[in-house]
Amino acid sequence: MKRMLVLVTSTLMAALVSTTSGSQTTSLFPSAWYEAIRDTASGELPLVDFRNISNRFTGYTPSRGGDRIAEYIAGRVREYGLGEVSVEGFPSDGNTYYWTFLGEPSWDGEVGTLSMVKPHPEPLVDFTVDRAVLGRYSTSADVTADLIDVGDGTRPSDYDSKDVKGKIVLITGQAELAHARAVWERGAAGVVIFRPAAGEGGLAGGPSLGNRTGGPAVIPWRSPTGQTPAFVFSVPSASGVMLRQMLARGEHVTLHARVKATLGPGEYKQVTAAITGTDPAAKEVWIKGHDNYRNSGGLNNLSGVGAVIEVARVLNTLVAAGTLPRPTRTIRFLWSAEHFGDIVTMHEHPELRERVMTFFSVDMIGFNQEKVKAVPRLTRMPYSMPHFLSDVSEEFFRAVADSNMSSQRNSAAGSLANAFFAPTGTRDEMRYTVEEFWGPSDHEDMVEASIGVPSVEYGHPAHFATPQDDNVLSLDPTQMRRGVTIVATTGYYLASVRADGVPALATLVGANAQARMAKDARRAIDMMDGASDVQASYREGQNTLKQSLARQLQAVETLRELGQSPAATSAVARVRRQLEALDAANETAFRDRVAQIAAEKKIALRDPVPTDAERRLDAIVVTRNEKIRGPVNLFRPEYGAIWLAQKVNDPNFAMKLKIAQLGRFTGFEALNFVDGRRTLLDIRDMVSAEYGPIDAEVIDEYFRFLAKAGVVSLSPPSPSTGRSRGARR
Repeated sequence: MKRMLVLVTSTLMAALVSTTSGSQTTSLFPSAWYEAIRDTASGELPLVDFRNISNRFTGYTPSRGGDRIAEYIAGRVREYGLGEVSVEGFPSDGNTYYWTFLGEPSWDGEVGTLSMVKPHPEPLVDFTVDRAVLGRYSTSADVTADLIDVGDGTRPSDYDSKDVKGKIVLITGQAELAHARAVWERGAAGVVIFRPAAGEGGLAGGPSLGNRTGGPAVIPWRSPTGQTPAFVFSVPSASGVMLRQMLARGEHVTLHARVKATLGPGEYKQVTAAITGTDPAAKEVWIKGHDNYRNSGGLNNLSGVGAVIEVARVLNTLVAAGTLPRPTRTIRFLWSAEHFGDIVTMHEHPELRERVMTFFSVDMIGFNQEKVKAVPRLTRMPYSMPHFLSDVSEEFFRAVADSNMSSQRNSAAGSLANAFFAPTGTRDEMRYTVEEFWGPSDHEDMVEASIGVPSVEYGHPAHFATPQDDNVLSLDPTQMRRGVTIVATTGYYLASVRADGVPALATLVGANAQARMAKDARRAIDMMDGASDVQASYREGQNTLKQSLARQLQAVETLRELGQSPAATSAVARVRRQLEALDAANETAFRDRVAQIAAEKKIALRDPVPTDAERRLDAIVVTRNEKIRGPVNLFRPEYGAIWLAQKVNDPNFAMKLKIAQLGRFTGFEALNFVDGRRTLLDIRDMVSAEYGPIDAEVIDEYFRFLAKAGVVSLSPPSPSTGRSRGARR
């Protein structure tokens, strides 16, 4: 294999060894360190942990099975010599809130079989064969009942002229809502769900699960009047279609459901381990794999769990041997429940918010790209939290991935000249994607502004992530080895970089910032071309440019977190001047195009002035309630929606909020921009620059709703927060 220069730091340029021309390079890491990490990383060991956990344990966190998984992980990292290994438990009983998060009850399924009794006996699904078929929080039952098709099952109209009391309902909609409609509201015995294959009534525009099952759950796990759940089974598409067709022909279908499960109090277990840094006062680098979803193999993250164990092994091995210098900052590894692990940790240990410099959510990596038709994804940070972490993570991600992807530049006669593989893995290249902020994963919780930890996510597009897909057979040791190398090199770099590395890093952040500003400048001009309301588009274009500069300057300023030195201070100042000069050029180009459009249309454009609606928004400052931290989710029940519904006494509140129709994270970001100084108009402008223009009334309605729930307070601006709205300059 030809040597490859991937990741080189400017502070060690004299020590660099020349490498094959055409190899992918970056200016942040010495090649010797990279090669040591790459050559130590295994793509097979994470699969061993995946297989061990899925074969030995079952149950969700919190549960007895989840507790055993935590002990297994702790044992593995102790075996690898990691320090500060601990397992901490956080009580969770299904009734206690951590801020707006309703802690889940422990649930352990033991038996779950569904079979057809009439018109002929036939087994349908068995929990001991495929754990994803039994809905989480299903309760014990031994029921023989008629089956009735209610279509989607989530709408009241689905039950018109249908008596479902004491019967099992067949649905294709959301299991949680259909269970509430059928069982709690109408007395059904239980629910059977299937996802139709393409052409059989599947969700428009959504992926077909073919003959695979979903992973249903009964959330919430009790009704508003205190009723306990019944049961939910998920059957393969072919079985669901068969049952639907039998009922459509008028056949009398009877099913037998047998469930044995326990529901009660438990604990969220969090495993931590560390490679201690040389500076105990320095903030830490955290790397997490969430380990709570266990039914049917991984069901969402055993690939990430195994990968983080391997990253810990690789880095600890190299540091202990002296191959890598001990990092300045402690690298802390975590394994706990997705979302809940982060929230309960920060709730119970609020001092930790100030101890973390950066956080990686290693969600799903290492999948066979040909088999599952999905590529690894890096998710950058949101606009509300500009930070150098996004650029650092992207640089390392691209450097490794590009070195493992054929191109005219880095290939010889079409071969992957600079690639590396795993002994038992494929010889495939590495396709990838880098995306702007989205969720859901642990990074979503940590970047929520009231917690405020810079975070990125390593994952895969979720369209393939049915329970059966997230299994060890879907993984490729080659892609896993590459993923481990990416996370390990990025984490070690961030734990090691100090003030003397700021000039090189500032060059990277500044270059990427200029590219982003150029893209925003084009977007601002595009708003004008063909605009039906030229004056309104002029205002939005100016706002786009204004927010773009402010966002990039804020990202550059975060470099000061790495330490102070004359060279570092000079580098930050230099990049600031570059960005301000580019902003001036972008503003000039924008105004020139605006003038041209005005002349062509023979209209007079004025510098934007506030509308009456904008003046009202600018007269209200939003302040976050510090007692309510973490995401306040409008859509996901246990992650905030149940809490909100109780606070406003309206279970259907989300359907009435206009912002809920604008995407799952528009409201998230709007709340994230709240800092106690910004007005509603400031927030409208910031969200509009990220997701597109938003009407003033949408923001006003949303924050009045949040104020009613007690999440924020609204007040007139003080002299220091007041604004004068007019021309941009």
